[in-house]
Amino acid sequence: MKNKKELFIISIIFIFLFIVTLQVSVNPNIGGYEKKEVEKTETVLEKNEVEKQQKIQNNQVNESVIESTAANIIKYNETVLKNNLAIKDNKKQSYDSFSSSFFPYDGEIQFVDEATYKIIKSAYDKINFFGEFQTGNTDTYDFYKKEYIKLIKGEVDFYDRLTGEKLSLGDLLYAINYEESQFMLFDMSGDGNPELYITDGARYNYIFKYSPNSDRFILWANLGSTWYGLIGTQKVFWTRFQENNIFYLLDKNGDPACTVFFHQKAIKNDKIQQQEYAYMVTMPEYADKPADYTDAMKSKRYFDEYHKKFFFRVSKEQYYQLVGNYFKSIDLAQKQMQTLAFTYDEFLYK
Repeated sequence: MKNKKELFIISIIFIFLFIVTLQVSVNPNIGGYEKKEVEKTETVLEKNEVEKQQKIQNNQVNESVIESTAANIIKYNETVLKNNLAIKDNKKQSYDSFSSSFFPYDGEIQFVDEATYKIIKSAYDKINFFGEFQTGNTDTYDFYKKEYIKLIKGEVDFYDRLTGEKLSLGDLLYAINYEESQFMLFDMSGDGNPELYITDGARYNYIFKYSPNSDRFILWANLGSTWYGLIGTQKVFWTRFQENNIFYLLDKNGDPACTVFFHQKAIKNDKIQQQEYAYMVTMPEYADKPADYTDAMKSKRYFDEYHKKFFFRVSKEQYYQLVGNYFKSIDLAQKQMQTLAFTYDEFLYK
């Protein structure tokens, strides 16, 4: 009985070992299954880590873009704010000098301080308002006169300096009235050769130039209305009842090299019962160099909406210290021109 029991146990063990051996033979990779599952799990973890790092990098990029955009928005807003403040400041201290016979600024017009006036005075001291009607090379005077006679007789055409267009005297905006016009021959351009100046003292101021090299006549300048006048070689004035004034220093081509604006306007002042004036001047402006203003000057300037320029208010005494020679130069120029002007017949035959 005992032997049977032992035989039964041995049989059971044998059967178990046989089943295990059979499973291994059918699936030889069963022992590596767990390894593959581990490798698969590790791959998934690595992929998740890569995605996590990518998200972190993307977030960093987005944060950088947001920071950059925010910085640009702040910078833009600051620029807009500064521009708005500047516009507001100009609007606050601005006027249209031709809007009425009275000064149209409603607020109190501040005078310049002493430091600002010294800067303005130093700039004006460099300007010589006085002019001279230079004759140029006297040896060639008669030669040029004969050529200009051909022009005023209508025998030759001329070219507009600004447009390059070929024209005749009949194409001019205002036809030359020979009986009412004056003719002057002097060196207006400053190149040593005389130009022909024709004016009726009201509607037109024509300046013609002759070039022997090209055998061409050029309309060097067309100054227009009676408000314009000549001070001398390369110097022109514009004045309206001596209240509104402009001084031009021209280059040899007839373009402004330096320009100065100044005017005086009556002020409506309810605080006083008598009339007063505001005397306003600009800084001289040069074609090759813009006007330079200190911070202190910027707080004292007023923007003229008609001329699109900044003006400063000075006292009457300071005004004539700055531009007194301008008015004297006009009087002197008019006396000099009387000795140089010819009538049509005098210019042709004298």
